[in-house]
Amino acid sequence: MRRAVSILIIAVLAACSRTESASAKPQAAPPAPVASAQSAPTTPAAPPQAAAVKPVPAQLPEVVARVNGEAISGKELEDAIRAIAGRAGPVPPDERDRVYRGVLDDMIGYRLMIQEAKARKVTVADAEIDAQVAQIRSQFPNDAQFQQALAAQNTTLDAVRKDTRDEMSAAKLVDSEIAGKIAVKPEAVTDFYNKNQDKF
Repeated sequence: MRRAVSILIIAVLAACSRTESASAKPQAAPPAPVASAQSAPTTPAAPPQAAAVKPVPAQLPEVVARVNGEAISGKELEDAIRAIAGRAGPVPPDERDRVYRGVLDDMIGYRLMIQEAKARKVTVADAEIDAQVAQIRSQFPNDAQFQQALAAQNTTLDAVRKDTRDEMSAAKLVDSEIAGKIAVKPEAVTDFYNKNQDKF
């Protein structure tokens, strides 16, 4: 659960740091020249501009996205935004649309990873789940405070276990895709350092 929130915090910070050009409204294209029967061939017309992006409504709909038929509810998105705001501070009004869209994009990507992990039958042993949940519990002085934290988050231990299994299966999927494909030899690191000492 905490890892999922951390992922979302990183996602919102990334969304906030995207360049202004990505969020700028598209400029109107100049009108295409009108061809007449006697005029010379004209240059091709500019491609049509994308429609303006609608602002995120103040009241989110019940379902904000479907990922291969699996719904992401407005409440899930609001909960994710609240969790981020609880750690990183409130979302500035002028950044609201960008943050909401960025977090929703990350939620969709995460849901796709979980679905792909299930399709590939990526498994996580119960012992691994138990160890991860024990690590989460160890961050609280006692079990009563852990239970209070679950209640404050409006969740249960079973939900934490499910979230942990999803996170770990998604992580295993990513590891299986990149493990062995990205290998940096120690001499390459040394060579890079020697050539770029002024940057360190």
